[in-house]
Amino acid sequence: MDIRAAIVEANTINIVQFGIHAILKMQPEVEEFCQNECIRLVEEALRLGSTKASKHPLLNELPLWQYICAMACENEFYQALERTAP
Repeated sequence: MDIRAAIVEANTINIVQFGIHAILKMQPEVEEFCQNECIRLVEEALRLGSTKASKHPLLNELPLWQYICAMACENEFYQALERTAP
């Protein structure tokens, strides 16, 4: 799984949504949240022995930029599974 790909995807969407000034100010938060979300998806899948990721438990309550990161990470998670599937 390429965590950088999820971060880049989330940042691109955020730039379009919020403009470049806002995303540059919260860049470290975006990267930290995306990395944590990617790790959460992988750890959960390994723990459950599953190839199905669960949605972020607070998805409907997340600020928009975190929602975007969570969706980007989930997308990358499934792309990574497709690349590595036998």
